[in-house]
Amino acid sequence: MARVAALFNLQARVYLEDGRLADADRVLLKAISLAQSSNNLVAVGFMTVQRGDVALGLGDMGRCEELTRAGLANLTEDEYIPFCMGWTNLAEIALARGDSAGAAEALRHVAGKATLHTRRERIFLVAVAGLLLLDRPDEGERGVAARAVKATRLLAHVTAASERLGALAPVMQRYVAERTETSRRRLPPNTWQPVWHAGQRWTAEDAFAAAAQALEDRT
Repeated sequence: MARVAALFNLQARVYLEDGRLADADRVLLKAISLAQSSNNLVAVGFMTVQRGDVALGLGDMGRCEELTRAGLANLTEDEYIPFCMGWTNLAEIALARGDSAGAAEALRHVAGKATLHTRRERIFLVAVAGLLLLDRPDEGERGVAARAVKATRLLAHVTAASERLGALAPVMQRYVAERTETSRRRLPPNTWQPVWHAGQRWTAEDAFAAAAQALEDRT
């Protein structure tokens, strides 16, 4: 029974990456039912966080937060993939609400674990870029531009890495496209283009170090 539940959970991930959100949720409900029958709370937590991913893809932030927090309640950081998934989702919810402090706090939970999984690392970097690009009404033009430069490099690295390693799920592709366009608007073309090219040449270590520094600086 546990093996079948795990297979359903994996199938749901494939559906999520393909953007088949209704199919993913349907399969996850089956997986959760099986995991609950064997009292496997960790598996239930993982699957519930994945249902949060479905809600994120649908743009239902309230439902995403409800499911994600419920799932994380059964997880520790040792379950690093769903742990990172859940906290990154909470960061995206905070970004959607314009809550920079909440986003930074959520991302700090992820920073120590995201490098253990290439896909989770890229998703973490996309969220950090979103934090860097979040509007700050009291900030001057130079500060906005400086943060846009940092975000552009991160997004360029993610884009180049995705070309090598495979595309992220549709919701993440949308975030990358939207945030890349925002970075373009905030920098003159003769600045944006070389910054983008520099980010494309970054290693994962370069990008993660820059993201960690951005969080340390309380962006």
